[in-house]
Amino acid sequence: MEITVEEAHAFVDTFLDGCVRADFEMVNSVFDWETFSDRSLDGIEASNEVIANLKSTLVKRLQSNNSLITKVRQQVEEGGSYRFVRIHDMEGQRRSLFRLLPRTRE
Repeated sequence: MEITVEEAHAFVDTFLDGCVRADFEMVNSVFDWETFSDRSLDGIEASNEVIANLKSTLVKRLQSNNSLITKVRQQVEEGGSYRFVRIHDMEGQRRSLFRLLPRTRE
């Protein structure tokens, strides 16, 4: 699936809005946890059973209350930002790169 810059920006807007509101359903409507976990575990040499267990644990942890969603919300509430950086090709697939930045201290 090809992603456009406009779609990436729309994702950030919805994802960030869901994080700030702690609206897990909103975040889950735009975030593909399965693909994220597959890509995160890509290249790990282990049995299919071990990979399946790791994937299940990763998805559960990411979707739990002390998860990526909570971390993004906390950073933004403290003056940080979550931004779209760019779309790039990796291993024949277009991927979006986003960056979570803490508030800069003065």
